[in-house]
Amino acid sequence: AYLNGSTIRPSDLTVSVAANDPPKASQKNYIHFKESPFYKMRKLIPETAQKISITNVRGVCSCKFKFTKAEWNLLESDKKYKLYLFCGAANSTGSIGNEPIQFPHPNEIRFNDTQIKDNVRGLKNKLGTAKPADLTPYLRPLSQQNVLEIVYAFTKNEFFTYCYIVEEVSPEKLLQDVLKRPKIIKAATLD
Repeated sequence: AYLNGSTIRPSDLTVSVAANDPPKASQKNYIHFKESPFYKMRKLIPETAQKISITNVRGVCSCKFKFTKAEWNLLESDKKYKLYLFCGAANSTGSIGNEPIQFPHPNEIRFNDTQIKDNVRGLKNKLGTAKPADLTPYLRPLSQQNVLEIVYAFTKNEFFTYCYIVEEVSPEKLLQDVLKRPKIIKAATLD
């Protein structure tokens, strides 16, 4: 895979799952997405790191990958582990932190010969409201190759795509987290 004319090695795209551990400066084309209370990113699938180039015509971004035994075992161990497709716009300022999920539009996402119908545009195309696409129902078994294809057109920005194994947070856990937070007293909100 190539980004900005240089080869991406899996070691260039390792992901730290510690919440306060920023990516290393040498990871020039890594996008650290804004954290979500609904899932925790656990493992990057390095072969899926791809660049979507600026174009005035139709383009295709594709990658093929197989899961390692450890990745497959993680996905199979519990239904809370899923494979999500993330995409973000290249930031012209060079900033790589807290970027919103953002897919090029128009696009068509195909995974293992199945068109993914997830809404990746967000609410009324508002920046910061898009969700990653859930590819989990279309996974192929450990020994088989998975094929991801993103068809796009008329992009004005560069985008980068990544697949991550994520851990979904249950609604019950979300509720517990909200209830643990300190309450805001009425007087403070009115001031």
